[in-house]
Amino acid sequence: MLARALDAGTPAAWVTGDEVYGQDPALRADLIKRGVAHVLAVSRDHRVVTGIGTRRAVEIAVRLPKRAWHRLSAGAGAKGHRWYDWALVALTDPQGGLGHHHLLIRRNRRTGELAFYRTWAPRPVPLRAGLAERGQRRLTGGARHLTRVPLPGRLHAGRCKIPLGRLQCPV
Repeated sequence: MLARALDAGTPAAWVTGDEVYGQDPALRADLIKRGVAHVLAVSRDHRVVTGIGTRRAVEIAVRLPKRAWHRLSAGAGAKGHRWYDWALVALTDPQGGLGHHHLLIRRNRRTGELAFYRTWAPRPVPLRAGLAERGQRRLTGGARHLTRVPLPGRLHAGRCKIPLGRLQCPV
């Protein structure tokens, strides 16, 4: 579905998606081949390769020193800013491909709950800029453009929304 939209010329500088899409190595490889940056949610048990070897995402999170975490807002919600602790861990691409692979980890400041995201970008992206793309909701011309993860069963390409098989873009 996403490949068809991109093949049809739908512009997308980046894509976000929930765990269903984050667990799909073929999707990640296709996005990288196309040069499309992405932030895809993955499970706590998702295995990634780092400089210390292959580990589950949660194993990496619990080993991070305090200085690895950065307090940043994921955007304003109904009750004000949604503050979380974030960490960005460089990953090793086993195929030796180009670009920047990371595991982005979000920690709830109150409950300690963790969320994990595989990210890739052709150029370095500062953590704050990546969160701005990941966490925004925009209202433009009366149309709501969702650009946040995780939203069950959805992929989001740039400013276009691809819910369960239908591509919807603003006009």
